[in-house]
Amino acid sequence: MTRLICAVGVFLLCAAFGAVRAEGLRVRLRASEMLLSDLNFIASSLRYERRTAASIAEKLSKTGKLTEFWAKLAHAMDGGASFGAAWELCAKELPLDPGVASAALSFAKNFGSGDAESELAQLELTVSGIGDAVKTKAREYPNKRKLTGTLSILFGVAAALLII
Repeated sequence: MTRLICAVGVFLLCAAFGAVRAEGLRVRLRASEMLLSDLNFIASSLRYERRTAASIAEKLSKTGKLTEFWAKLAHAMDGGASFGAAWELCAKELPLDPGVASAALSFAKNFGSGDAESELAQLELTVSGIGDAVKTKAREYPNKRKLTGTLSILFGVAAALLII
C-alpha cells in the first residue's frame, strides 16, 4: 500500500513539474509580446514626438504593458543611470528568452546617447528581430506545451511503475 501511495505521489509530482514548465513557456512568450508592444510605443514616440529616453521610460511606467519594469527603469534613471545601465539593472526581472533579452539589451545600451534617426533605425532592427522571435515562439508554443506535458506524464508513469 505504501508503494502505491509513493507511486501516485511521484506521478503527481512529475505531472506538476510538467505543468510548471509549460507555464514558464507561456510566461516567457507573453513577456516577449508585451516587450515588443512597448518597443513599438518607443518607436512611435521617437518618430512622432521626439521624446527623450527618460520621458519615454516615465510614460511607459504609466501606460506600458510592462509597467512595473518601466517604473523601476525610470526610477533607476532618476538616480542618474543611463537608459542602458538602468536596463541592465532591471532586465533581470523580465522572464525573457536569452535571444530576445540579448537583442533588447543591445538596443538599450546605446539608447538615448545618439540622434533620433540612428536610434530609430536601431530600434526598428531590434523590433524586427524580436518580432520574428515572438512569431516563431508563438508558432512553437502549442507543440512545446503538449510535448512538455506528455513527457512529464510519461516520465511520471515510468517512475511510478519502477516504484511499484
